[in-house]
Amino acid sequence: DVVTLLRGLGVCFLAGLALQALVGGLHKHGLLAMIIVGTLCLLLDGVDGRVARARSEASAFGARFDVETDAALLVVLSVAVAALDLAGWWVLAIPAMRYGYVAASLVVPALRAPLPYRYSGKVIAVVQAVALLAALTSALTRGEHWVPIMILLAALASLCWSFGRSVIWQLRQS
Repeated sequence: DVVTLLRGLGVCFLAGLALQALVGGLHKHGLLAMIIVGTLCLLLDGVDGRVARARSEASAFGARFDVETDAALLVVLSVAVAALDLAGWWVLAIPAMRYGYVAASLVVPALRAPLPYRYSGKVIAVVQAVALLAALTSALTRGEHWVPIMILLAALASLCWSFGRSVIWQLRQS
């Protein structure tokens, strides 16, 4: 949980930078800091579970803390990408998918059924953060404006496929 807490602090720092981008723009150094801290948060995401398992400290709370920290990271990065006009506000659909799924599970009990472990789900979750960080990086490099949009659209499509597959599986199980 300590590693996840460090990620959470990084996400809070990123939220401040995203807010700055939203209200007044973000200077090049702020954007670079966002990319570096976001990348560190993403790298630590691959470490926290391993550390907990290696120390026999894995828990349901730790797993939930990890998921919520991941979700917050995607919200903050999506807001920054949209605020910096690297993609439209549609990019908020990336973090909204998870919250929409949770909201739907309150109404549709079948969506509360535990899902089988799928490595593809982990990969697709990481792809979302990588795509958002790539879009932010494109602002530094002044690359073609359509490139980050295509990357983000591909990431969103993979996320829709992943969520769709999970929902269909859960509905069939009920």
